[in-house]
Amino acid sequence: MKIKNKLKKYKIIRGINNYFIFRKYANASETWPTKNYEIWIFLQIMLYKIKPESSIEFGSGRSTNYFAEYAQKNNKVFFSIEQNNKYVKMGKKGLNNTMLASDCIYKVPINGDWFDIKKLNKVVNDEVIECIFVDAPGGAFNTGSRNSNVGNKYLSSLCKDCKLIIIDDIHRQEVLDSSNNIVDSSKYNSVFLTYNSVGAPLPNVIAFHYLQKYENMVNETLLFLELEKIICNNIERAVFQ
Repeated sequence: MKIKNKLKKYKIIRGINNYFIFRKYANASETWPTKNYEIWIFLQIMLYKIKPESSIEFGSGRSTNYFAEYAQKNNKVFFSIEQNNKYVKMGKKGLNNTMLASDCIYKVPINGDWFDIKKLNKVVNDEVIECIFVDAPGGAFNTGSRNSNVGNKYLSSLCKDCKLIIIDDIHRQEVLDSSNNIVDSSKYNSVFLTYNSVGAPLPNVIAFHYLQKYENMVNETLLFLELEKIICNNIERAVFQ
C-alpha cells in the first residue's frame, strides 16, 4: 500500500513538473534543445537527393517541419504520428504558422507498449513507405517502449521498401536493440552522427541508414557540411565508446 501511495505521489509530482516544462517551451519563453543545425541540413539534403515518394515519422517535433515542407512542395506523401495531444496541437500550430498544411499530423494513442496498430493502419492505409524517421514512442512526457516486439514487427514490415531509415537516440541500448531488429544491414549503409542535448551527460546519436547506391552522395554531403560520422564495424562499440 505504501509503495502504491509513493508511486501515485511521484506520478502527480512528475505530471505537475512536466506541465510547467511543457508550458515554458510551448509559450516560446525558451528554445527547446534539439539537434545541431548541421544535422537538420543533412536531413534536408538527404530528402532532396533521395526523393522519397512517401515518408512517415514517429514522434512529431522539429523534424516535422522539414518533412512537411519537402512533401507539400514536391507533391509527396507524409505522415507524422504523435501519441501526445499537446504535441499534436503544438505541431499543427507550428506548421500553420509557417504557411504549411497541418493535416499530416495524426494522433495515434499507445496500446500496450507501442502505437495502436489498428489506428495506425487506418492512417497509413497500405501506403508504400520509402523513408522512416523513428523518434517515438516514449521520450519527454510520454509512455511506450522504443524496443517493443509489436513495434519492431510493424517497423520491419514498413521498412522493406525504404530508401532511407532514420533512427534517433540510438545511443540508448533499447533503441539500438530495436534498430538491429528492423534494419537489414545487408541492404543499407549507415552514418551515425552525434549531437549535444541540454542536460545529457553524453552526446546523443542519430543514425541514418540508406541504400548502398547513395554512398557517394552521402560522403560528399558529410564533407560539405564538415560533419564527422562515427566509423566502426561494431555499431555497439561505436555508439557507446
